[in-house]
Amino acid sequence: MIKRFIRKKLNHDLFDSRICIVSGIGRSGTTILRKSLEVHQEINSTKTENNFVYDLLEALDTSVNKRFNAIKTPVEEHFRVLKNTILDVTFPNSCNLAKVNALCSDLRVPSYRRLSDLFGSKIKVVYILRNGIEVVASRMLKPQFKHFSFEENCKIWAYSKNVVEFACNDKNFLLIRHEDMLKDNSLEVVYKEIFSHLNNAPDYACVEFVKKNFCHPTNINEEDLKINSLQSRIKRWESFDSSQKKIFNRICGEAMEFFEYKIPSH
Repeated sequence: MIKRFIRKKLNHDLFDSRICIVSGIGRSGTTILRKSLEVHQEINSTKTENNFVYDLLEALDTSVNKRFNAIKTPVEEHFRVLKNTILDVTFPNSCNLAKVNALCSDLRVPSYRRLSDLFGSKIKVVYILRNGIEVVASRMLKPQFKHFSFEENCKIWAYSKNVVEFACNDKNFLLIRHEDMLKDNSLEVVYKEIFSHLNNAPDYACVEFVKKNFCHPTNINEEDLKINSLQSRIKRWESFDSSQKKIFNRICGEAMEFFEYKIPSH
């Protein structure tokens, strides 16, 4: 009893803080979304991607679902230890309970499923979605995704449907769309929704940051510097060969329809 009491007293300083996870498929706008929120005076960000958090959440789901008999402590204690591990990894030097503490991580259904187990109502998820054609085309162009085949990139984007379907009834989940960040009027609406979702005061420095830095800040070319290029990237469908178009239709067709994105007819 004394040992357990001492261990609970050793919880991370942010154990009861508000946590925000920024998520979405790579090349959907996660970086610019994360960086814009870092401008907010009431948000403390890790200022990097934290996919180790995804790994820990996936491992937690596996241990609970497949290796339950191997857990030698009460489940609540198991969750507490994993929660502290996540906070130790992402916020090793932070102790500001007044702010929302934000991190950026991939999420799949198993990892999402464990968020509420660990953080309860203190967790907020902001998930950004982008047209699958644009995401797959962009991933095929970027060196950091070269190890993925066209088919693999299609599967990665299509899985976002599973995440959104699973989370859509969760009041702690907010879905925003990349295309709404490209026009001033809809951009302001998006950030009003985000501020309300996080229970933070409006800070339109975040909006101004997006207007000036709409593109991922690394590995950009001259065309990337024009915001109109983002609005016309659906034309990248024309760069897919006939085999790729068939693959995309087969893998992503259902998700494109679910998110109300149109696949060009030719």
